[in-house]
Amino acid sequence: MTVNLRGNLGHLAETILDKADREAAMGDSATAKEDRVKAGGVIDYSLEELPADRVPHSVFDYSYPECYYRAGEKEKGHKLLLEMMAKAKDELDYYKIVYEYVMNDARESGDMAYYSQLEQGYFTERHEVREQLYTMQELNMAAKKYDDPAFAAKIEKDFNEYRVAFFRAQPGQGRPGAGQPQ
Repeated sequence: MTVNLRGNLGHLAETILDKADREAAMGDSATAKEDRVKAGGVIDYSLEELPADRVPHSVFDYSYPECYYRAGEKEKGHKLLLEMMAKAKDELDYYKIVYEYVMNDARESGDMAYYSQLEQGYFTERHEVREQLYTMQELNMAAKKYDDPAFAAKIEKDFNEYRVAFFRAQPGQGRPGAGQPQ
């Protein structure tokens, strides 16, 4: 329930920001500015009422940093993006350990068909892994669009390292699109 509330508040902020963009396009910069402040306030409220130490970030909040950026609050967007990337990396670090264990188990049991699937990225089809990779992909796109190029390049590098961490086969040998967040 609380996760859905966060997602709903994110959608509310996005809707307000879309309205602000339309207002700015029509030349009403004062109203657009007020709406951008309101949208930032919605994200602030959400994070104050549902702090990450009580309600961990989930795939439903990936839009929060972008909302801050769009609201003109670059520092808040940058800080939250880093926090969410750290959480996704932490989750994926755990699954990299699980992946190695499963790989070794498949190899030791002689189940080479399953081992081959794992090499080709089958493990990324796990909901938990796919969700974190999707979050990282969205954060990467926000960084590219709204933050400075050096920061965006670091986020992209981190994302790409985790994106390929669950593959052992050479590129092009696996199933097309396997493990690629959609």
